[in-house]
Amino acid sequence: MMTQLSIAAQLVLLPALALAEYNLINPNATCYYRGLCEHATPYTMEGTHPNAEERQAHAFMNFARLLPDEYAKHPFGEHKYGKYGPQTTYAEGCGEPAPQPMWMWEDANELARFHAYGCSECDGKCKGHDTCTDDCHLFGGSCGFGDRADAFRFEKGKRMASEGLCGANMCLTSGHCGAIFEKDRTLVGFGVAMNRRTEQVGNGMTNVYVDGDAPEKYPIVSAAHFDLKVKVHKTDFNRIVNDKNAGASFAFMVVYFSQINPALRGRVWFKGQYHEMYKEAGTNKKGVWISYLQNPNRCEPYFFLFEAQDGTKYRMPQNPKYFFGTAWMPYVFEKDVDRPICDENHYFVREDGSAVANSGPGDKSFAVQPDSNYLYLLSRMFIEET
Repeated sequence: MMTQLSIAAQLVLLPALALAEYNLINPNATCYYRGLCEHATPYTMEGTHPNAEERQAHAFMNFARLLPDEYAKHPFGEHKYGKYGPQTTYAEGCGEPAPQPMWMWEDANELARFHAYGCSECDGKCKGHDTCTDDCHLFGGSCGFGDRADAFRFEKGKRMASEGLCGANMCLTSGHCGAIFEKDRTLVGFGVAMNRRTEQVGNGMTNVYVDGDAPEKYPIVSAAHFDLKVKVHKTDFNRIVNDKNAGASFAFMVVYFSQINPALRGRVWFKGQYHEMYKEAGTNKKGVWISYLQNPNRCEPYFFLFEAQDGTKYRMPQNPKYFFGTAWMPYVFEKDVDRPICDENHYFVREDGSAVANSGPGDKSFAVQPDSNYLYLLSRMFIEET
């Protein structure tokens, strides 16, 4: 029997979650309060970590890291720059499957975003791994990566070990490829920044790799949405969209990893209902799950729900008060993509039942006005429980 339940009801019915949450949402970056990242105003799209592009890069990187042969042959990975580049080949010493993925770590995410912003908007010099000269004063006058990394490390017991100034696909043929396939690492941070002057993503893409064990190895490691028109070559786009998916070009992707509790079913909740996800690569213990759906015509909330072999349900975001939003960032090379503007990275459900974009615990403002998406979102946020 199918019954519709409000958000308040679903918060009760979903299984109990561990105290340590892995949400891929942090609307309140610690670097802002330490005076390191003025761009990261809390409870805004720019202040939320990770953003939609960072989650997508994280998903592609883990696909390549866990299943390198399948990735290099898949439409998501077979071209160096995703949509426009030549055939993907791995640099020497790369391309061997890693024993585990890399989970997103907040400190590294904040550091990577900072450098992405610095490189994208720097009026001075921003060379290689060095901090933009405009910002070196934040680190005692030092422009080196080491001093910058130490300043961003909030959690003890971890070390920002290396940095790659490229996206996941672009790193595979370069010297940065080794960091992606480092077998012992379990943490990473991605930074993708939009130039606030041009309102486009330019050259601001950074990866930061971490030495130190992941504190919470949640089975849903990566979770993302993206438009196939931007991320795959046109020949692959035609093959996926026209041949397989009846014109659907909006992809939802999860990287699932658990050696002891394989995934049996994956779904994405989108436009007020569940949609099945299908294992596109790998196995039930180590796999990439996809759902291809129609592009939304406005901002939409969504989340993922996986059912494992022992009956456990894993939600992403893990905290059921969070929903992802279909935000996106315009790239400088986008010439043929017509999508609705959406700067709602996620939604947080407050105690009064209101769903507020880019919000989180402790946010006292009311950022969504009644004449925008507020009533629409409330009407969407119902789920069907079987």
